[in-house]
Amino acid sequence: MRAGMRVLALLLSLLALAASASATCPDFVAWLRPENQIHPVMCVDVPCSNIEGFVTVDVSPDGQHLTIFLQMTALPDSSAVPQFMEAGIYGPARSQVAMPSGAPPLVVITTPHLTLQNSRFSGIFKRRAADMKTLLKYMREESLYISVPSDRVPEGEIRGQLHVPQCLEAELHPPVPMFPPGYGATGNAYAFGNVMIDKDHKKAAVLVQFPQDAYRSMSSKTFFADGKIQSPPKSVHIQSADGITLSVMQAQSYESCRTGSFDGLKADGITSCNFDERHSYPSELNVANSGVRFYHVEMSLTPEQAMAYTNSTLMVETVKSQEMGYPAELHGVLMPAVPCRMLLSQHDDLYSIAASHRSDWITLWSLNHGRPGVARSMNPDVRPTLEPRYFAHPMLVTKGETAMAITRRFGMSPEEILKINPGLMDPDSLPVGSSLCIVPNWKNVIAGNGQRICIA
Repeated sequence: MRAGMRVLALLLSLLALAASASATCPDFVAWLRPENQIHPVMCVDVPCSNIEGFVTVDVSPDGQHLTIFLQMTALPDSSAVPQFMEAGIYGPARSQVAMPSGAPPLVVITTPHLTLQNSRFSGIFKRRAADMKTLLKYMREESLYISVPSDRVPEGEIRGQLHVPQCLEAELHPPVPMFPPGYGATGNAYAFGNVMIDKDHKKAAVLVQFPQDAYRSMSSKTFFADGKIQSPPKSVHIQSADGITLSVMQAQSYESCRTGSFDGLKADGITSCNFDERHSYPSELNVANSGVRFYHVEMSLTPEQAMAYTNSTLMVETVKSQEMGYPAELHGVLMPAVPCRMLLSQHDDLYSIAASHRSDWITLWSLNHGRPGVARSMNPDVRPTLEPRYFAHPMLVTKGETAMAITRRFGMSPEEILKINPGLMDPDSLPVGSSLCIVPNWKNVIAGNGQRICIA
């Protein structure tokens, strides 16, 4: 009985964490698995389960387009890689329900291509639906799913429901203020990590990103060239507060012909995988602004394991850090993502962020200026990639607050609330303790006495 109550409390706490506003994680995600097939397919007398995928969807601040990331992986257990057709967003329906024959996708994503030599596909695509308003309504209701058809399953080889994830984040810094002379890195070394947990608390996706500038580089001098990570760190993993390893990201590209193996060898640990069964995979690490992205994906967690990611430590080890006896060259504690922040890219600054979010740069500067954990925020012209910046005011919903009262108080329309909070399922039913992102319309903001704070 007590064990059951503990599990119930665990699930409720995870659900509460998942209800936060837009943060450094994507707006919507979907894990794609063969168990969502309408018609199971057999591979040598056993159900085919050698393809899996992961999708993220971000809504533009004006609500006019989607940025979709699609990753698909052919697992090393089978050499049977199907021919895929156009992946798309379908609905409104659940991923386990067959759509009417010939029903087109609401959004076409792309046609993925997997082979043994390239057993992981990924790409980022900017897309738009014919009716974006209705699409976003379905997406907030979590009634849309991703389907990837193939020649062996035209209804969808793998499928997954789009939903708002639980989002964790960590800024990674050195364990000491300054490394000794000649170490090869300074105290400015940096990386950023995200973990997304699905709503059923059974799956996770990890994204680890490194900057390219020399000012924040590690001793390994990791960079991106010739389409892949070069000079990666020695090891990247997530360790729970109890010292249990939760995830291990593959720093190097690798070959495999069996799940859990990364050395290109058969089960005997000596014989190399045959050419017709050997799968090739890229590194699961990422360098900012490279145009290439890969997630480390976990598909079979328990609720206890999902909970353990919160307050766990993301650790990056290099050859040098191991030689010097440091626990890691970079590390950071994964905590629920601070709402209403985004990571800076090479194209972002406070001016462009303000323009896209219907704000002004001086407001964003005041939001970020001198904030704990917001590095180098003293100058609005400094724009270091991968560092988070607030794009809106985070507001904690308290008892009795309604969407109508909030929109009136801050001079915003209901449509503006939804645009800045794309994952908000029901603006008329705001859970106490949830977060909203607010971009005030200063000319119409109402003070506590009911008077406008700005007089035109």
